[in-house]
Amino acid sequence: MQDHISSLNIAPMHSPWIEFRPNRPDAQARVLCFPYAGGSAQVYHALARGMPENVELGAVQLPGRWDRRREPLLTRLSDA
Repeated sequence: MQDHISSLNIAPMHSPWIEFRPNRPDAQARVLCFPYAGGSAQVYHALARGMPENVELGAVQLPGRWDRRREPLLTRLSDA
């Protein structure tokens, strides 16, 4: 399986919805995390720091949370 994973071409992502910390554009794998209700991407900072160098962790940052707090909150799940 490791050989299969190392052959994947994972393009860097740039989006206000997903926060990558640390940003690892050459990552071989990417993990996407969703915060609990009312939470923000910051709950995953410590986990992201503990990831191997070839893994990039992205945490979803919804409008109305943390650094996007001035944006209107979502009122429908379909908007997410």
